[in-house]
Amino acid sequence: MERIRLNKLEFYGYHGVFSEERKLGQKLLVSLDLQVDLSKACKSDRIEDTVDYTRIYETAKSVIQGSGSFNLLEHLAWQIAGSLLQGFENVKCLEVTVCKPSVPYPGIGSCEVTVRRER
Repeated sequence: MERIRLNKLEFYGYHGVFSEERKLGQKLLVSLDLQVDLSKACKSDRIEDTVDYTRIYETAKSVIQGSGSFNLLEHLAWQIAGSLLQGFENVKCLEVTVCKPSVPYPGIGSCEVTVRRER
């Protein structure tokens, strides 16, 4: 099984435990590690035989900037992973890392959560 990694996709979202985070919003970075059978794409050189990065980005964006708001990065990462598994049948397993580069609490510079899901 081959891998596609998309690093530091940048979004703006309104998620967090503190009311200020949910009101003002903040930058979130998402990194993805997708396990995909790329044997067909390696031979064909056709985007239809792989995972379209722009569709992956838009799927993550729809979760982060959608109508819902999440308290925990854990839940946000889990929802992104579920949406990607639902929308891309050739993704067999994935890790989703959501990073909050600016935590609104003294002494914590940044935090991130990684979840792993598979079919």
